[in-house]
Amino acid sequence: MPLSKPEGSPESQCNTRVVSGWSGTSHCTGQVVSCFDQDGFLNIFQSGQPWLPRGAGCSYGDAALLSGGTMVLPTFEDRLNSIGKDFQITAPSSITVSELLARLSLIGWTLPVVPGVLGATLGGMLAADIHGKNHFQMGSLGTWVRSLSLMIPSGEVLECAKQNEPEIFRATLGGMGLTGVILSACLEVVPLKGLQAAVNVKATESLRETIQQLESESGKSEYVSAWIDFSKGSVAPGRGVVVCGDRIADEQLKDSGSLWQPETGPSLPPIPGFGNTLVRWHNSVYHGLARWLPQQRLWPLESLLFPLESWGNWRKVYGQRGFYQHQSQIPLSQAEDRIQEIMDLVQASPYRPTLVVLKRMGEGRGGLSFGESGYTLSMDFANESGCRDLLHRLNEFVAEISGKIYLAKDSTLTQEQFEKMYPEVDGFRELRKKVDPRREIQSELSRRLGL
Repeated sequence: MPLSKPEGSPESQCNTRVVSGWSGTSHCTGQVVSCFDQDGFLNIFQSGQPWLPRGAGCSYGDAALLSGGTMVLPTFEDRLNSIGKDFQITAPSSITVSELLARLSLIGWTLPVVPGVLGATLGGMLAADIHGKNHFQMGSLGTWVRSLSLMIPSGEVLECAKQNEPEIFRATLGGMGLTGVILSACLEVVPLKGLQAAVNVKATESLRETIQQLESESGKSEYVSAWIDFSKGSVAPGRGVVVCGDRIADEQLKDSGSLWQPETGPSLPPIPGFGNTLVRWHNSVYHGLARWLPQQRLWPLESLLFPLESWGNWRKVYGQRGFYQHQSQIPLSQAEDRIQEIMDLVQASPYRPTLVVLKRMGEGRGGLSFGESGYTLSMDFANESGCRDLLHRLNEFVAEISGKIYLAKDSTLTQEQFEKMYPEVDGFRELRKKVDPRREIQSELSRRLGL
């Protein structure tokens, strides 16, 4: 796919500044350069300095950060090719989820898999091999990629697919940007159907019931996730709210251009003492409403897929210190016992998560991709003094049970823990030597984990 820069853009834009991860707990000082074409990338590659492709910066931890080097921002015109009989579309890596979904919606199509944020870029999604609330049925986004154009440090552009450069293709999907700059990608799309979703909201009274509901509904509904109550003093730790949704067929798609651009609600200010009491009150109200309001509801599709986008920068509630999200993959075998053990570790500490989400996962792609059969448990923690000690203990437990931590959310794993979780890492390192023999591509995550 020919790439072009946005009209009126300069040849390059460069500045040195402090850059933060999406959750506000990881920081670096480095150069940030916008590149509008392949010549711009070549100039960076020939500098001899470490560099890293960076999308919209939606990685929670340090995966998109590089101290003492150059973070390269692909910035291309948002041009899409037409959809043919093969139901595929080619798009530039710099296009955002919001823009891509809006453009596809106008012609009655959509992405088969989306993350939880609209600001992520296509390149960033592929580098993290993102998953959504439908992983059990649809897999990760990488499952739907047919080919991609990758610029490696030598300046060569590789056209990668399952049949062409298959090892590089597989490693790039989930490779956290460490194989090169994704210029564009061809992926399969699916019919949009409609703009609304039929949603079933069911309150559960225990962790066991929550897991049973997830297990039952994941094979029936398109999108399934569960909110879990881990708050201190909860009357029933592990109780939850399971939300299941299916798109409703609707022939009236003429207003779909405004979809994926939800009206933003009030901007949330930092909340002093955003801790146990407030979280317990919220959880009690949320669970109570799920019990007493009708189970069957009709929601806008974007409310089902992107519930946090309706709030104006909700991350501000954590203040300048930010927060951590600990997202683990729990193997299917003895999943309930393992999740309970994680709950016990958290409850034995002074810290409580402000938000907990549990999802059923389907088969994975291997490599450095996160998705794998079992459950994924996400827990948000305010960045309090000593919280990292709890995260290290949780990481160690997940490693011991052959689980994984999602690299796009991580900033606390040790190299030893990482190598236990991702047994194919040596193959990835060997491939890195081929495409980047001088180790020019680096990130704070790659330095920390020995990638």
